Amino acid sequence: MNKEHMNNSQAEALKKRMKHVIEDANIVLSHLIDGKPLDGITDYGVRIHTHLDNITTACDLDDNECETWKD
Repeated sequence: MNKEHMNNSQAEALKKRMKHVIEDANIVLSHLIDGKPLDGITDYGVRIHTHLDNITTACDLDDNECETWKD
């Protein structure tokens, strides 16, 4: 993705990425605010590290994996 100038579809793809980041960040934050352990399972049935990996993947503009994720 050209980081200098984005067309409409690239902007939409970036919005989708950021929505995934926000969703996973909110899950992690809620888990920790509730006092649950860092190595525990979230309400989504996965470990916190899975959500952190998802955030990393969504922020990597050279990685297209998140384009296959459901909204």
